[in-house]
Amino acid sequence: MYRGAATFQTPTRRGLTMLETVLAAVLIAMIATTLVAGLGFVHADHLRQQQKLGAAEIANRLMLQYLDEKSAMPSDALAVTYGSRGQFRYYWKVQEEKVSMREVRSGATATTNRTGGVTADRIKLVTIRVWNEQTPNVNPALSGLPEDYRLARLMDPIAPRNPDSIAKTMSTPEGMAEWLRQIQEGSQ
Repeated sequence: MYRGAATFQTPTRRGLTMLETVLAAVLIAMIATTLVAGLGFVHADHLRQQQKLGAAEIANRLMLQYLDEKSAMPSDALAVTYGSRGQFRYYWKVQEEKVSMREVRSGATATTNRTGGVTADRIKLVTIRVWNEQTPNVNPALSGLPEDYRLARLMDPIAPRNPDSIAKTMSTPEGMAEWLRQIQEGSQ
């Protein structure tokens, strides 16, 4: 063995170079930016879903109120608040249209459906449209914007929605008179 020869050892590295440090920082920044953007998107989508759900809930509650007691409806000129902290405000409009029904028999022409002199034309289509307030104290229903939620239901004015609503209607002279007026209109 030859002892005079020098042994070669590879130098050991301690630490990172400046380039490696900068690349690591850039990579961490890109990952953090992607995560923050993703969380922002999820939060915004959650807020949109809450607003849509609130509009649907408002439409449903207003529909039930309209079917049970039209005279007790809140003003559609004022916003209705919704949410655990009242963070959402909605405007709404109700529309009632007559529905024309006809019986169609196979192989025959369409005829008006009449049973015992009372027509099914008394059926009405009630539509409630709800808008989320975008600008404070500005009613979006007046600006022609499309609604955030629409709920429609067929209604027979003389047939009660449930036993409680007919009992409430018949408990006042005004309610009884309105019910009789609806019957008279429906039989013409």
